[in-house]
Amino acid sequence: PMVRAVRRVAKAFRFRFDKPQFGYAAANIALPRSAPRGRWTAIVQADGVEEPVGKVTFGVEDFAPQRLAVDIARNVGATPISGADESRAVGLDARFLYGAPCSGLQVQGEARVKVDHDPFPKFEGFRWGDEQTPFEEKLVQGAETVTDGAGHATLAFNSAEVGDTPQPLKALFNASVFEPGGRPVTESAELKIRRAPLFLGVKVDQGNDSGRQDPTIGFDIIAVDPNGARVAANAVNWTLITENWDYDWFQQDGRWQWRRTSRDVVVQKGALNIGAGSGARIGRRLGWGDYRLVVEGPSGAKSVIRFAAGWGAPAKDAE
Repeated sequence: PMVRAVRRVAKAFRFRFDKPQFGYAAANIALPRSAPRGRWTAIVQADGVEEPVGKVTFGVEDFAPQRLAVDIARNVGATPISGADESRAVGLDARFLYGAPCSGLQVQGEARVKVDHDPFPKFEGFRWGDEQTPFEEKLVQGAETVTDGAGHATLAFNSAEVGDTPQPLKALFNASVFEPGGRPVTESAELKIRRAPLFLGVKVDQGNDSGRQDPTIGFDIIAVDPNGARVAANAVNWTLITENWDYDWFQQDGRWQWRRTSRDVVVQKGALNIGAGSGARIGRRLGWGDYRLVVEGPSGAKSVIRFAAGWGAPAKDAE
């Protein structure tokens, strides 16, 4: 393999590696003081491969020390954002490092929203949300504003912008204040989003499969409010489904390919009441295979948990 660093269409450096040990090659590139400023690209190519096998871009700029500091209110993420249309104000203060407040500077906010896989840490081992059709990560752009005479500004994040979902989410909110030269200084805060009034958690107990019989798989089910407090939930419906996978091989354009299809079969279903202190538990002997448990409660609460029973692992889309 070889690596070359290019700027636009002009090659600046080129290195070739013959028979690198352990498939690993490295080169230290010292840029001269006369190196053009701007965007550079390093490309790695392998003999016999038409397209680059690796590429990374980086910027070459004159170093300028940071001129200002940005502080976000500490308690902005102390409580989760609940409800379908709640707005959370994110306050920040900006000051020059020599002490003066940053007045009249542009401020911009954005939030990257994704699934919170551990929304209620005190309930260890419990799983939440829809694992069959998980929430797709989303970037929410915020409105722009300017700092006032004291260097203060307020940005807003509205839970309605993430869409309708019963899953617990979290948002990494980035607030950027732009220096007079245009360089942003960014600070972040994590916001927890709980749009639904009720969340259902499931803990899967794989049981003991050392005997001759199929193991008894147990499920502990609890209900919590947006703040993570245990609550009661009545008339909770549950459905246990087995996922049967079929693999079909076919030839197309002279090449063998494969596709996978699933046939769902309902194993068992029922209804239960979840106590605020005791929760609920169900169990069933299950043979080897892939399964999912669908739990649906009042106010649109829903969790879909996928798991495997017996020896093996859940099927993936890999060959």
